[in-house]
Amino acid sequence: PATIILSPAIPDNYSVNLSLSFGEGTQPCVVLPAFTVQGPVLLQTDLEIDDDEIGSSSGNGNGEFNPGETLELWLTIANSGQNIAEGVTATLSRQNANIQIQQGEIIFGDIEPNEEIASASPFVVSVSQSAGNAWPIEVTVTLTDNYGTSWSQEYSYIVAETILDFEEARVEDPAPGGND
Repeated sequence: PATIILSPAIPDNYSVNLSLSFGEGTQPCVVLPAFTVQGPVLLQTDLEIDDDEIGSSSGNGNGEFNPGETLELWLTIANSGQNIAEGVTATLSRQNANIQIQQGEIIFGDIEPNEEIASASPFVVSVSQSAGNAWPIEVTVTLTDNYGTSWSQEYSYIVAETILDFEEARVEDPAPGGND
């Protein structure tokens, strides 16, 4: 008997052809039937921004990255592959200094085929107080399973600094002594 171990990095529905020969330069004497690799395929289906005053978040509740806020990022993932994804973890990394990562790992565990699952806990990030309006926020979420296979997705946001617009001034100076 022979055992063939394929890399878990081979994508789903990839066709594998095998042949057997008995020495260098000899023609294959046995051609085995091709087979299709089936495995997990993880997708990130949602990354929800939460900046309310509940849990680890601290903000104004507008769902945007504002200077000085602490946000929770709630991740939802799905396994669209044919096999279970074992021991899945999600890791958050940043591409610039406009945010600091306070909680950068989420453990999902095993995810069945065709299962979609929301994280039980969020990533937590803080936006720099000095981040200006329209400055970029770029993060990458990487999903990794027990076999070391990884799936990454980049997200881009902008800092939405609150800008106050002056609309009207009204002065009331009632009598006595005022200018009605």
